[in-house]
Amino acid sequence: LKLLLFHFNRSIFGGGAFSGKNTKFEECSWNQLPGRCKDAARTLGMDQSSWDGKGWTSCEERWWEDLSSNQRDAAMTLGWDESAWDSQYEDKDWGNLPGAAQKAAESLGFNSQTWAYGEWPAVGEKYWEQMSSDEQKALYVLGYYKYNWE
Repeated sequence: LKLLLFHFNRSIFGGGAFSGKNTKFEECSWNQLPGRCKDAARTLGMDQSSWDGKGWTSCEERWWEDLSSNQRDAAMTLGWDESAWDSQYEDKDWGNLPGAAQKAAESLGFNSQTWAYGEWPAVGEKYWEQMSSDEQKALYVLGYYKYNWE
């Protein structure tokens, strides 16, 4: 059963090292989102058009602490936490990064020293459209997406 679920999730969420909740479901179309994630997206002011169009919503302009309890719960359903939402984990020391965030950072070329000094690897010089799918997914894990990258 676990193997079947693994293959099912890979087919829905695109496989690879990062997908689903780790990437805040950013790689999924609205039709691929589980029902609870669609409900969460609606709570955050999104609908199919804004989700699939990667549109910006007004709640994305708020700090975590300014979100309502329902909005924070919805954001957590989609994979967000306070540090990813507010600062893309830049407020965390390397050793305190969640496991998926540290793996994503490593896949982009970070290590403990470059993270500590805020020294971006080569991906930091790229426009979003120039990045590979894997680089974009790793950045999703860290809380970046097209509109907060550039």
